[in-house]
Amino acid sequence: MAGLASAQTSVTLGASAVESDVNGQNTNRTSITVRTGVGYGLVGDVGVINSQNSTTNSTSVRQELGLSGTVFTAGAFSATVRGGLGLKTVSGKDATSYYSVEPGVNYRVTDALTARVAYRFRDAVSSGVADRSDTTRLGLSYALTKNDTIGLGYDIVKKDGAETATTFSYTRSF
Repeated sequence: MAGLASAQTSVTLGASAVESDVNGQNTNRTSITVRTGVGYGLVGDVGVINSQNSTTNSTSVRQELGLSGTVFTAGAFSATVRGGLGLKTVSGKDATSYYSVEPGVNYRVTDALTARVAYRFRDAVSSGVADRSDTTRLGLSYALTKNDTIGLGYDIVKKDGAETATTFSYTRSF
């Protein structure tokens, strides 16, 4: 959620509580993402998301590479887009390759507080694999200092595996 104004590098740690609309089971999710400027105003990222079902103890891991950039800025508003490629592994199943596209709009409320609304489309690369989702993403981030930001996010996921997720994150920029 934290933005990069220049070619600085950041590390974001996240923790999410996920509630499934499909089976009513809860999942705990942790994540780490490293971002850095790669030139031409683009930001590259690599991340790992680990999820564990609280009822069955099954796990899934997503490893993802992404590239994002700001499409335009107008006053306090900015529009961004991110594309990603990843690999999802679930306990006892074959790994699934997937891609994602995420356009979003940010609004800088104050110098420290930013609101974000985004939409993420994610689908498996292989046909016949049920890993498609449409996600509405809402978020707030607050810059504690020049290098430290906390964030609160809420995702509403539809299609294969409908769920809602509430995420708290901490980002350290270098």
